Amino acid sequence: AEPHIASRRCDKVNGKVLKRYNYQGMPSCTSVALLMNGSDACSWSCLGYGDCVEECSFDAMFIENNLVHINPNKCTGCSSCVKTCPRSSLELVPKSYRVAIICATKEKLKTVTDVCGVGCINCSKCIKVCPAEAISNPEGRIEIDQKKCLAYGTECNKACVEACPRKILRATQKINIPPKSIQSLDKIQ
Repeated sequence: AEPHIASRRCDKVNGKVLKRYNYQGMPSCTSVALLMNGSDACSWSCLGYGDCVEECSFDAMFIENNLVHINPNKCTGCSSCVKTCPRSSLELVPKSYRVAIICATKEKLKTVTDVCGVGCINCSKCIKVCPAEAISNPEGRIEIDQKKCLAYGTECNKACVEACPRKILRATQKINIPPKSIQSLDKIQ
């Protein structure tokens, strides 16, 4: 079986997600999620308090700009971070995955566009163009069957990435660790 790694399903920084309130309590995603459904205007965003970072035994995660980042070279796919996240903004994917989903919302058009500039609006354009039929929308949330996607082979032209009007589907080489963070991680080690 192919090894898995964690992937973040949120881009609240580029989406310019605003705060509902300024949280002053215990610095914990679980704690803030219990108070009025979290401090972020998006009810599905990464809260950025680092419960997942604390849970990770492999030093594979860090917080930058109130958003968790994952070092795929250190992540073992143990899933402890995924289980810890109160917002379901982390998921396990095969290490060789091609396309990432950078939104965890189950909301629809106006609810999403009112709070996030890049959130999924559930338009289904990605589903219609996927040649592998690997993309679906169970329970109002876009999902990729990564096994189907990978099994399709090199013929995949990542049409789903191009079709997404909000750019929440992204080729994997553009996700997980911002370039400046990779450089700073290399300096630490």
